[in-house]
Amino acid sequence: MNNQFLLVPLINRKKNKIQIVRKNIIGRKSYYISKNNNKTETEIETKVETENIIINEEIEKINEIFTIHKDNLLYLASNSILYSKVNLYSEYIYERAIVFFSILDYFQLNYYVFAGAAIGLVRNGKKIPWDYDYDIIIFKEEISKFEKNILPILIKNNFYAKKPDGRNPIVIKENSNSIYSYSEWNRWNDLKYLKGNIFLKNGIYNAGFQIYSQVNQENVINTNGHFQCDIFYSYIDENNIIKNIGKWGLYHLKNVPYELVSPSKRIEFENISLPFFQNVEEDIKIEYGDVINKTIIALDHDNTVVLKGQTKENKNIHINENYHNIFKYFQNIKYHSIQNTKQIIQFDNHSYLQSCDSFQLINALYNSYEKNIILQQLPNSSSLSKRIINSFLILKFISNNNIKNIILKYHLHFKNEDFELLFHLQNILFYFPSIQIDLYIQDKLETIYNDSFNFIHNVFCLQIDLFKFYADNNDFFYSNKPNFMYIKFGNKNSINRIDKVIVNKYNNAITFGTFDLFHIGHQNILNKTKNICNHLIVGISSDELNLKKGKTSIQSFDIRQKKMQEIHFIHETFMEESLNKKNDYILQFDADVLTMGHDWLGKFDWVSCDVIYFERTPNISTTLLKNNLINT
Repeated sequence: MNNQFLLVPLINRKKNKIQIVRKNIIGRKSYYISKNNNKTETEIETKVETENIIINEEIEKINEIFTIHKDNLLYLASNSILYSKVNLYSEYIYERAIVFFSILDYFQLNYYVFAGAAIGLVRNGKKIPWDYDYDIIIFKEEISKFEKNILPILIKNNFYAKKPDGRNPIVIKENSNSIYSYSEWNRWNDLKYLKGNIFLKNGIYNAGFQIYSQVNQENVINTNGHFQCDIFYSYIDENNIIKNIGKWGLYHLKNVPYELVSPSKRIEFENISLPFFQNVEEDIKIEYGDVINKTIIALDHDNTVVLKGQTKENKNIHINENYHNIFKYFQNIKYHSIQNTKQIIQFDNHSYLQSCDSFQLINALYNSYEKNIILQQLPNSSSLSKRIINSFLILKFISNNNIKNIILKYHLHFKNEDFELLFHLQNILFYFPSIQIDLYIQDKLETIYNDSFNFIHNVFCLQIDLFKFYADNNDFFYSNKPNFMYIKFGNKNSINRIDKVIVNKYNNAITFGTFDLFHIGHQNILNKTKNICNHLIVGISSDELNLKKGKTSIQSFDIRQKKMQEIHFIHETFMEESLNKKNDYILQFDADVLTMGHDWLGKFDWVSCDVIYFERTPNISTTLLKNNLINT
């Protein structure tokens, strides 16, 4: 939360609207990465023209937020521009915001986005580059829903909560039953410590919460590149003015009328639909004044708290210049930071040719020769964290080795440092968006690594329970959900053969189905099978077999087979006459792998070849289509 003027995000984005749905964001096409996008970052990112910007002393004050000269800055998606004194808005924060707000909306929380995001909305409809956090108001009637229903789900999705007084303890903990709840000891001590300041004297409600992401294994908040949302618990006083229960926040002092707040107004902001105040412009005038010709950047944006009418004093940069010029100037700095990074990682030399696995990437982190070169190239490298330096090592390895596929293999015997790779996936896809990243797991990952699923294309679970935990768990939300699948190898000791699925592909793959009233679910499972094989064979249930299964097809076998034969990547089709002959068909067509939808999960593990169970496409089935036909 910042009570100062804040500012907007990034460069030249696509206009696709993000649709927030249960457990996933459908159609997410951010301006920097799409898993199915073949464009490079160079094609996506357009150089910011500065000919129309008059560079003056006021605009150049923006350079005070960096510790080195702007011409030497570097860029990572996980951190935004490096060498910054403030936590800048980044692609990582954007991804976390998608997940965070999708959870709030799923539970139908009545909340209002305000402060920094609202200032950005009024200025140019974009997030402010040096405003890394979000601020929302919820009224006291919604507190119980937020604390009892939403906070536990946020924790399971790698968010962390703490009190707004700036102290470090994480107050939401996991008990022995894996149910998240308040630590009563911490809650009692917080009330005692803050009596008369943050809390009302009766101590019933507190001032709110601060929600964070990007926390290290010691549960210490990583201040470099983390997501934050400050949640203000509020009420309406006898004069119809909105107030904070614990006297927290600038709005508490500015007498903002409730009529400016409610009902909320949904506005698409940075491709996310968010509920702002009903009259955002008037609220900004009341709280902040002129935000177009005056900009304040808080160098100390850490836990500004209003106590008894006093505001914590921050070191600020005051810029008296039109905001649009400041924003363009900052965009240009970002563009050149990206170009500088590309030069260090030798981006222009890269072609998509080779595959590598997690072991090769781990070895790259321990290559002392390359590390010395990187350290010499990075400005003021001693000020950079080990994780940032590792990102450059990995990016350069990918460029020098022309990597096109990354296969991550994780099992119980891996050390903590081996999982470090998962923190670099977003940076990899930022600079190399056409790389495919696949993950094989034999056990659950720690919660802290769950963010990485949003940057993985396929997750192969080697245990049925593991597949159910990730693919069918309604508590998990994704900004870009990967394809989860359960793989059962014909040879139990075939963990070392997993490269075949992605790199070399299977020779012959076989799948079965009725394929009545062909729909997108059918298309998806065929596409997924096609991607793992050279030769695709499809068995189509006979009309007689359908009757035995208790089904009546709308379309005859001949019509259904003709549809399959019209699909250009299907090489052979045949009539399936018995479910018990699955292995006979597999042997007849010399199939290396059988693929099925996960509604058959584990049912065909007995066959002689490998079996892959794909997630079924949600909310679509032939049965639903049949019912629609009947109802119409």
